[in-house]
Amino acid sequence: MRAFRNNLSKTPRIKKSLIRIVLLLLAATWVSAVYACDPQAQIAERPLHDAWWLRIRFMPCDSEIYGIPVQKIDPSWRRAGVMQLKHIPIPELHQQGLAFGKLHFELNSDFNRDGRPDRAAVGVYETKDGKTGRFMLIVTRADSGAWSPVFLELVPGKPEFLALSRNRSKIVVWSCMDCDGTSELEWNARTKKYAWLKPDKTED
Repeated sequence: MRAFRNNLSKTPRIKKSLIRIVLLLLAATWVSAVYACDPQAQIAERPLHDAWWLRIRFMPCDSEIYGIPVQKIDPSWRRAGVMQLKHIPIPELHQQGLAFGKLHFELNSDFNRDGRPDRAAVGVYETKDGKTGRFMLIVTRADSGAWSPVFLELVPGKPEFLALSRNRSKIVVWSCMDCDGTSELEWNARTKKYAWLKPDKTED
C-alpha cells in the first residue's frame, strides 16, 4: 500500500486528474447499476387458481409522468409510473380485456368539458421511505401546452393492477379485469371538482 502511495505521489498532475475522473466514472456506473429499475411487471406463479391480474405487481421506475416531476404530483413520492401494456408479459395476457380495448391504463378526453384536453391514468408509486401503492391521476393541458395535475387518488399497499374505462361522462376505475368492484368518478359542474359517485345500491 505504501509503495502504491509513493508511486501515485510521483505521478504527474495530469495523470492524477485522469485517475480521479476514471474513479468517479466507475463509482457513477456502480451507483447506476445498484439503483437501476426495470419497469417490467412481475407475475407470481402462485396461487395458480388466481387470475394473472390478481398476481401481477408493477414496478414504479419514473422520475416524471407526462413531463411532470413526480414530487410535484405528490411530495412524498420518490418515483412512480403509469401502467403500460408493454410492461405486462404477453403470454400471461391471454388476449383478454386490455388487448381488446375493454379496459385501459390511460384515457384521453375533455372530462370537465372546458375545451382543454384531459388525460386520466392509473399507475404505481414508491415513497421516499419505501412505501408503495397505486394511484389514479388526471392531468390537463395548461396554457403553456404542458400537462398539469388536477386530481390524484392514492391507494396505499401493493403495486397491483388497476384499469380504466368510460361510462358516458364517468371514469370507471377497475381493480380487476372481471369483477363488480368498480368505482366511478365524474366532474361536478356545481362544485367544479372531480367527485367519486356513491355506489348504486338498487337491487334487481
